[in-house]
Amino acid sequence: MTPSRQRSSPPSSSSPAQTGSKRATRTLSVTPPNRSRSNTPDRIESPEWFPAARPEPQLLLRDIGAATARPSLLARLTRKSKKRTLACLSLLDEMSSDEAVQSTNDDASECKRSAVRLGYWQDDYIQILVRNSEKKPPEINRGYFARTEGVNLFIKKFLKVSGDKCQIISFGAGFDTLYWRLREAQFKIENFTEIDFPSVTARKCYTIKRSKVLLDGLGTDGEVRLSSTELHGGNYHLVGADLRNLNEVATKLRESEVNFNLPTLFLSECVLVYIESSSVSNLLSWIMSRFTSCMFINYEQVNMCDRFGEIMLENLRARGCPLSGVDACRSLDTQTNRFISTNWDGAKAWTMVDIYNAIDPCERHRIEKIELLDEQELLTQLFQHYCICVAWKGHVFSSIALSDYDD
Repeated sequence: MTPSRQRSSPPSSSSPAQTGSKRATRTLSVTPPNRSRSNTPDRIESPEWFPAARPEPQLLLRDIGAATARPSLLARLTRKSKKRTLACLSLLDEMSSDEAVQSTNDDASECKRSAVRLGYWQDDYIQILVRNSEKKPPEINRGYFARTEGVNLFIKKFLKVSGDKCQIISFGAGFDTLYWRLREAQFKIENFTEIDFPSVTARKCYTIKRSKVLLDGLGTDGEVRLSSTELHGGNYHLVGADLRNLNEVATKLRESEVNFNLPTLFLSECVLVYIESSSVSNLLSWIMSRFTSCMFINYEQVNMCDRFGEIMLENLRARGCPLSGVDACRSLDTQTNRFISTNWDGAKAWTMVDIYNAIDPCERHRIEKIELLDEQELLTQLFQHYCICVAWKGHVFSSIALSDYDD
């Protein structure tokens, strides 16, 4: 997935218009937003689905370009105008990078759909959110199985320690179906909040609105508050925000009725690596200052300094996805230091080689029979370059470790 993906008085259960949100809640009936790859020409979508989150610097650049064609006007360009032009050029680069990062949600979702279709694990909801997906290579399917099972392993450990009075906040959630799968498994959670770029949450909101299965899965007979980019129903909240903007994140969490005193699990899968290191540090420090007891599960790249890691970086950069936070992915130590340096009580990290070996042997043997794997060495290299890092605040989570598979 992706970055987006900050508090005051206790929130109420009123509508967004009553809680101070600028966007009024309303029922939408427009053409569904579509950012997936397609062979058909782009249609003109209703602007309310994709509100402009940023100014359009192209207009300024066009005016500046016209001025440069006439020396008399060019001479009158002030220093301020030149600075604005450079700022707009930088903004264009940032917008392009953000869009490339958001597209990784589609890639990850399609890979999960491919593995689920073949029977690597059960997910009755992914097919609703991801309609089409080509079959992926066996190494990819098995890699996503290890990723999903590894994250689930630590989620279950968190829920076992924290009990029913807990909440989950998922950064860069994309089209993840964890909320519905946990409800189906009878896990009780006070609050489940997903945060991602508004352009991503808009698509997810639209799909949920049109799916009886997903709506019924919210487990509420009361009001479902829905806007073009956000949804609040029962204990489920889907909001659009940029994780680099802490004020925005705090506002969205207040609107989602997050309780800062409850044990809270933060989830992040290939999200922090796309955010500048300074912004990640600010986010992690902010969490530490606001939540009394919490745990963080982070899945992303590691050991990126060798040749295999360099190839991974080159491929992502070619797609317009610079890994702005890759400094924290040099080793397992740099992964844990990212949290320790921002005053978390502790952190541990494991490569996916260790995670895969910790999965129930019977389950591993089952999925290894699904497809013939010709390139075992390639899969091992992939596992060596991804990891799961777990950090915590509060002694209650300090004992969580990678051990035998928990049912």
